[in-house]
Amino acid sequence: MNPTGDFKRVEQKMAQIEEFVHVERISMLMEMILSRENLLAALKRVEQNKGGHGVDGMSVKDLRRHLYEN
Repeated sequence: MNPTGDFKRVEQKMAQIEEFVHVERISMLMEMILSRENLLAALKRVEQNKGGHGVDGMSVKDLRRHLYEN
């Protein structure tokens, strides 16, 4: 029995689990950010604030139609 080798295997497994949990959290966060409800709330705020166009040059007026089409 090699305690050092066992410890290294446990450390490796823990690192894999931590990476998996990290990726899952990011995935869940992205789903929340890109949810229809969140995007519509953001759109309404931009429209209420009469926001200007973004770096893509799209006007707020065109944004609603773009979001619904895409």
